[in-house]
Amino acid sequence: MSYSANGTHANYGTSGAHDHTIPGLNLPGGPLEDHCDQGTLWDPTLAAYAYSYDNATKVFTPYAGSVSPNWLYFLGQWGDEQLPANTPGQIEIFGEAKYSSGPTGPIDKNLGRTAVCLDESNCEILPILTV
Repeated sequence: MSYSANGTHANYGTSGAHDHTIPGLNLPGGPLEDHCDQGTLWDPTLAAYAYSYDNATKVFTPYAGSVSPNWLYFLGQWGDEQLPANTPGQIEIFGEAKYSSGPTGPIDKNLGRTAVCLDESNCEILPILTV
């Protein structure tokens, strides 16, 4: 199960507040928090599109019923731009901004990786979910 954070691209394995003031350390509270709750249970496969990706040719191919994969080749950032430092409510701590730009799309990731992490040389998979 995944819980989507309010107003961000973040997803978490548990609901509640998730502090990311210090990356990798989820403190009980802090100035840079994502919030998510139980929300509405829904089946994402009902509105999902599926594609295969060929690492050799760098080509996405849609499966039956999926739309053109052209949007997957977009190299820019998805979502809003990071708010300027002088915007009310914007804070930055340890290089992390409260309101930051959206992520880049799939084509900008290491799609040929053999591990879960984008950077396989620095890939840490935790054995448990932390609150």
